[in-house]
Amino acid sequence: MAEQKYFNPQTIKKFASQPYKATGNRRGYGFDKPQLPQHKYGPCSEKASRESFGHTGFTGTLVWVDPKYDLVFIFLSNRIHPDAANKLLISNDVRTQLQNAVYDIVLGAGPV
Repeated sequence: MAEQKYFNPQTIKKFASQPYKATGNRRGYGFDKPQLPQHKYGPCSEKASRESFGHTGFTGTLVWVDPKYDLVFIFLSNRIHPDAANKLLISNDVRTQLQNAVYDIVLGAGPV
């Protein structure tokens, strides 16, 4: 089967760049990026490479792509059940802990 390309690599590179990094803004044109070093909390694992990018959703979903490690992490959830006041995903840091476990396995730190 021939290799399929769905996105132009230059488009992804542009969308995943950090044009406002010098102003303290971590976001890219089309995707979120890892937290900048001077900030404590971010949208992804601290083990994610600087090249990584992704998106978090209001309902708690997360998709994160890390080209350095050839990794795609997808977390599907319904944080707003039974209502939007539900903050368990955030207060228990579920997404980051799961992503840390995946990075530990991928980077050879062993099972969690």
